Amino acid sequence: MRERRLQGLNRPHLIATAALRLIGSTGISNLTVASIAAEVGVTPGALFRHFGSREEILDAVVDIAIGNIDATAPHPALPPLERIMAFARARIDLAAREPGIAWLLGKEQAVHALSSGAAWRLDAALLAARRSLLDAITQGATAGEIRTDHAPEALLATVAGTIDYLARRARGEVEPALAALVAMLAPPRA
Repeated sequence: MRERRLQGLNRPHLIATAALRLIGSTGISNLTVASIAAEVGVTPGALFRHFGSREEILDAVVDIAIGNIDATAPHPALPPLERIMAFARARIDLAAREPGIAWLLGKEQAVHALSSGAAWRLDAALLAARRSLLDAITQGATAGEIRTDHAPEALLATVAGTIDYLARRARGEVEPALAALVAMLAPPRA
């Protein structure tokens, strides 16, 4: 096979993006240098001009995932409940658009396949997102738009769990489930 030259200015990004697509379709355990090279349309040796190992490719994949995760963060000036729903919709849309990111976020196997630095960076991005949700819940409770009869941390588990579930599984039931989440977060009627 004659090697096709990688097109574009950011060849490492093209390679990592191809690896992310493969993770979304076949999982991380089936990701090989040969499968990435085939996805990109080059020989496996060509990948090593840009990365020293599969682990380095996965580190770049995590950087792309974190950039996408960070891009889903809603504007902090939005009202708290609106911020939570914007976060939910953006995260669900991201999972639909980028199944590889959803796979990385939802599989314990991903943590074991990543370098400790990449796993730590991914975990830090997820913790920052959860802190943002917790802040919105706490602010919403203070403003009277979110119930106060449960601790914000307890509500966070329900909110984050609902978002994670919808991002991974429930394509047709997103809006009804988000409406139910809003109703659940509403302060109880007297």
